[in-house]
Amino acid sequence: MPTANRLAQTFSEEPFRFRMPIEPSDYLDRSPILSEEERRGIVYLLQLAPSRYLEFERQARVLSRVTQPLMDVLALFQQRRPKRRVFGHCFLKYLLDQVLQRNTLYWGWSSTTWMSVIDALPKRSRARTRDLETDETTRSSPHYVLLHVAAYLFSDLLPAPGNRGIPAHVMAEILFGPEVVQTAINSVLGARAARGYTETQKGKTAFVFALILALLVNRNPYLEALTPATFSELSETEIGRKERGRIEQLRRMLMSLGIIPEERVLMAEEKPPPQLFQDESVVGVHPRWVAWLRGISRQTPISVNSRNEIVGPMLMACRGPRSSAPSHHRARPMD
Repeated sequence: MPTANRLAQTFSEEPFRFRMPIEPSDYLDRSPILSEEERRGIVYLLQLAPSRYLEFERQARVLSRVTQPLMDVLALFQQRRPKRRVFGHCFLKYLLDQVLQRNTLYWGWSSTTWMSVIDALPKRSRARTRDLETDETTRSSPHYVLLHVAAYLFSDLLPAPGNRGIPAHVMAEILFGPEVVQTAINSVLGARAARGYTETQKGKTAFVFALILALLVNRNPYLEALTPATFSELSETEIGRKERGRIEQLRRMLMSLGIIPEERVLMAEEKPPPQLFQDESVVGVHPRWVAWLRGISRQTPISVNSRNEIVGPMLMACRGPRSSAPSHHRARPMD
């Protein structure tokens, strides 16, 4: 079984191959059927008061077939997030209570069951009303992330938004490592900037979200491991259908990086956004108009394509023998 030391040794045996830090195959007995002894042990564990944490840990070891995979998820989280406080007993109790209610171990849960377990995690406001233990099993605690990570590792569940969104970025950093994830982000954003894309921080964040979804669907943090099949699978998911535009942008970025060789032929037909203010585009335009419109273009916080759609027609309107220099008075605000 995995231990904290083993979890720290995530590696790729071959270039662009990746083994998850926790795999179902790491656990020999994955029967979803609970024995009567396991049911009694879970009931006893759930009844223990927080002050009896030593007895809790002893009983958890007795139920190792049930608890060890969940404890490994906790160890992985704490390895990636050493500064984040996690109440492991609360996380274990929440999931074991769900196991007891369904009389089935999580190995046998369907994607629908996992999502219902995740969505049933109380929100903080509801938790306060119900006086839940120290208010730790809530939406604003790490347990929401832990549940998504456990569902991802122990089932075939693809990233799904549920009722409260999906913590995709944090999930990816826990599963793949923050450095590896950031390397992938930097590579794609660099290619995106080279093609002339500039947009608001909100737009960039949405694009990075689409990238991380693709990595999660592919279960591999390396861009070179992405294939057209990955994008087909992602587009079929609920969240993929909502992010179709961003996913298409990502596909084009990977084409520009030469990562999807099957589509390199199409790259010759794709051109970056037209560049304004080049010699042929400013012929016949008064230099003051050029300077004024260039200032508007540089100061407008929208994408290159959007700026071109606005400034391009204005540049054409200023062309011709009747074009005069703009006056120097400042523009007055509109009433």
